[in-house]
Amino acid sequence: MLDTTARSHGGRSSFSGVALDMKPTSSPQNPRLRDVPEAAEYLHVNIHFVRRLVRDRRIPFVKLGHLVRFDTRDLDAFVDAGRRPAISV
Repeated sequence: MLDTTARSHGGRSSFSGVALDMKPTSSPQNPRLRDVPEAAEYLHVNIHFVRRLVRDRRIPFVKLGHLVRFDTRDLDAFVDAGRRPAISV
């Protein structure tokens, strides 16, 4: 019988004797994909607002099966697209 118990080993987990690195990576070559709560936290908005942006197709997202993920670069571009110049008086 296959052992399906996950064990923690100082930031790494093993599953069936195979060590898996569980630490998230983020670099320009390997952008981090964020889930809905992480995207909401990154943008400093409510989770419902992020879900509405997805529903209305106002923000780029990635579908991995039934999961919705956001590339950090797309979140930054969304913020930049909303910038408005200051009005000088």
